[in-house]
Amino acid sequence: MTVTLDSKTNRWNFGSLTVQGVCNQVGFELCSERLVLPFIYTAVGGPAYFAGTILSTVNITRFLSQVPGAAFLTRVRYSKRVMAWSTLVCVAALAAVATMRDDFAAQTVVVIFLLAAALIGAGKGLGVLAFQDVLGRSLLPSSRAGLLFLTGALTGLGVIASTYLSVNYLDFDGDDSFNSELIVVGAVLLALSAASALVIREPEKITSGGAEQTSAVTTSKFLDEVRSGLAIAGHLTWFRKYLVARMLLTPIEVATPFFAIHAVALHPDTAPSLPTFVVAGALGMMIGGAVFPAFSRKSERLTMNVSALIACLAALLSLSLQFFPDLRNLATHSAAFLLLAIANQGVSVSKTVYVVNAASDETRPYCVAASNLVSGVLGFLLALILGMISHVQGAEAALMAMIPFNLAAAFYVMRLPSSRNLGAPQT
Repeated sequence: MTVTLDSKTNRWNFGSLTVQGVCNQVGFELCSERLVLPFIYTAVGGPAYFAGTILSTVNITRFLSQVPGAAFLTRVRYSKRVMAWSTLVCVAALAAVATMRDDFAAQTVVVIFLLAAALIGAGKGLGVLAFQDVLGRSLLPSSRAGLLFLTGALTGLGVIASTYLSVNYLDFDGDDSFNSELIVVGAVLLALSAASALVIREPEKITSGGAEQTSAVTTSKFLDEVRSGLAIAGHLTWFRKYLVARMLLTPIEVATPFFAIHAVALHPDTAPSLPTFVVAGALGMMIGGAVFPAFSRKSERLTMNVSALIACLAALLSLSLQFFPDLRNLATHSAAFLLLAIANQGVSVSKTVYVVNAASDETRPYCVAASNLVSGVLGFLLALILGMISHVQGAEAALMAMIPFNLAAAFYVMRLPSSRNLGAPQT
């Protein structure tokens, strides 16, 4: 059936994409690789050394999947089908995680969780590319920003409502203390997201012929362009400084799993504590999402600075529970997760806005790709190091190690040039 993007089709697609987006984001938050997966991994007896690599594995496979995924999307007629199937890959991975129990061998726990993380990352990476393609071809430009803002606003509320439902009305195993309900509810929402993607009225793409004969030449040209673009980005003075800032901010982005490990040690009864921390993180997302865009419009450097300082406060608050048992309760520990979620939201917004504003149209794709690659590789290595520290000295030692980096980041980001003075090619 031929689809024409008129006002009627636009309204239908706006509704379909809203349902798809909310189910997708809420589902992934309930199964978050930052908090939920590391928390459950630790609770079922997984070695702390590998806990931090769950998040890094998701990030790396998400990045790697987008390289061939971009070429793949040019060869399919409907990107909505890619959205659906990539989401179902994540559902299958989460189904394996939901079966975990504390009587599994430690090696089995590590293998299952890391394989699941790799599949989730690949599914997320391909799904994001497909979503962006569908967004550009199936929704009018005037509706795109409204869709994204509405989806973000509904996601925090959806996380809180879904967590409340899973805790108070679902009990798949009366002896289950590892909150498999959260994973199951998240997987169900992701399945609904996949179904919603299929009802989008997407115009059929016209694929180019002869792709097989020209693939080798195209690939060679593509790699040459990538190398050239990355070399140009590396010669930008502001970008080299930005890379240093990104590296100093990386501990904030990989911190949540180690907060989760620390929380498991202090709150071994995971059944009531994990949903509480998930809700705290959702509230942090909502607060950060509401506050930091206004900050960022004034100064991305200030947003990064404040975010790094808030991350320090989160670490100090969590550590205070270690050394002052009288403060050790779910409300106080939830405040630490809320502060960390706010800090993560601030870093996510400000680092993106800064590089988008600072780079020119020609260098922006390479600056974004290079900074993501550097941050992703560093995050993986940092997660291994902090995992080793947690395994030997305890998670509190890893939290202590992050504080100097956060303070250094808060100081250094204020030395970045204002992105308002950039935007043209810089040398």
